[in-house]
Amino acid sequence: MKKQVHLLFQIILICAAVAGVVLQIVFQEGPNFNLNSLSYFTIQSNLIVAVALSLNIYYRTNPPGWLAALKSGASIWILVTGLVFHFLLSQVYHPVGILMIANILLHYIVPVGVQLNWLIFEVKGTYRHKYTFLWIAYPTLYAFISLLRAKIDGFYPYWFMNPTKNYPDGAGSLVNVFIVIALLALVFSIIGNLIVLIDRRLEK
Repeated sequence: MKKQVHLLFQIILICAAVAGVVLQIVFQEGPNFNLNSLSYFTIQSNLIVAVALSLNIYYRTNPPGWLAALKSGASIWILVTGLVFHFLLSQVYHPVGILMIANILLHYIVPVGVQLNWLIFEVKGTYRHKYTFLWIAYPTLYAFISLLRAKIDGFYPYWFMNPTKNYPDGAGSLVNVFIVIALLALVFSIIGNLIVLIDRRLEK
């Protein structure tokens, strides 16, 4: 029975992530959709969650070793997505209507749901401290690619990555942006390793 409930829970989370992404892109960009929509960490982390959970369903009888690394990364990235939005972005972004629904799905329902999926259903003892490099590598690479791209077209996905404007429209300087990136990398590392410790404790 628990396996069936777990399967249903994962399917619901996948649908929530995909629905949130689709609603956000369609109703924010409309007919003028462009790749900027896919440049947000929120969109990417929710899509990674959908992929990770889909693979978890596909390999549920015989999961490969690399899947634990992907699932742990997805869990941490989506958790930080929710935390960063709540503490850094919710004060400046106030969507209404359909976009409010998308916002709740992407920044609250999916992040919380993924943590509950891990706590309640996932086999414990599969997360490793050695995955720290993966947890940090993706968001750090994302940040530097975003900065390089902004040099070309001037698009910054988040205010704290914009060195050309002062708060609340930007970080104020490139040094401040690098400080934010370093702090976020530290947050990813700390949260990831705490989850490993909790994972091992729950295994026992």
